[in-house]
Amino acid sequence: MLGQKLRRLGILAAPAALTLMATSAVQAQYNTYYPFDTSASVETVAGGDYGISPTATPPYLNSRFDYGSGLSSHTTGWTNAADHTADGGGSLMMGAVFKGGGIAADSMAFTEDLWWSTQLVTNISFYLQIAPGSAVSGDNGASYAAGSSGYFQVAYRDGSYGFDNVPDVIVNGVDQHANGYNFGDPTYSGSSDQGTWEHIVIPFSTPTALRALTFQDYNNDSSGGVLVAGNVTWYIDDLTFTPPVVPEPASLGLLGLAVPALLARRRKHA
Repeated sequence: MLGQKLRRLGILAAPAALTLMATSAVQAQYNTYYPFDTSASVETVAGGDYGISPTATPPYLNSRFDYGSGLSSHTTGWTNAADHTADGGGSLMMGAVFKGGGIAADSMAFTEDLWWSTQLVTNISFYLQIAPGSAVSGDNGASYAAGSSGYFQVAYRDGSYGFDNVPDVIVNGVDQHANGYNFGDPTYSGSSDQGTWEHIVIPFSTPTALRALTFQDYNNDSSGGVLVAGNVTWYIDDLTFTPPVVPEPASLGLLGLAVPALLARRRKHA
């Protein structure tokens, strides 16, 4: 009688054990979502902040001007001027004034320090909006760049704080690849989408270790490509990182319980 009960328990427990094993996982121990709802979510230490705890509460990052040329001024920080979720929060703001005047390769780059050590990431997503009234290439550059506010790229910083290009930048479902895209005109239509939110997704084919992100906007050609003169400001909101999923040790233990139970079940029905 007891043996029958145990066998029955094993038979009934095996599917449950497998279900628990499939759903039980350890997520990376770091903040994965930055809604930028309050000013406390962004600090602006000019020299960078490399000591941010991966589990800081509330989650925050450090935004700083990293490098650039041909600029009259630059700024970054938290703002309530734009909020993707429209719930009374805000967003991360970056911007600068391009001098223009036919200077090639003007650029501005801002780095967002996230954690004091690298964390594994499989996907990055966020919403981006170019502020209404930002300068565009217009008649200064090529016709395909008329609606562009520069050429936009994203990079990440590895464990040595080295500069690495992301593999792909997908804008509103369209892959713009790794080299960047017309900022504010991802369809190369010649018109700007200022004031609207673009959805950006950056997938990694394998878990990638990073500790910071760098956003760059630049003029790439003084003789007919993208050529912007004036202020360009943009906002980032709902920045999300997807960690890799790995089995918990408990799940491996459940596997040890489930397999014999399933084998017993097969023998009974054989």
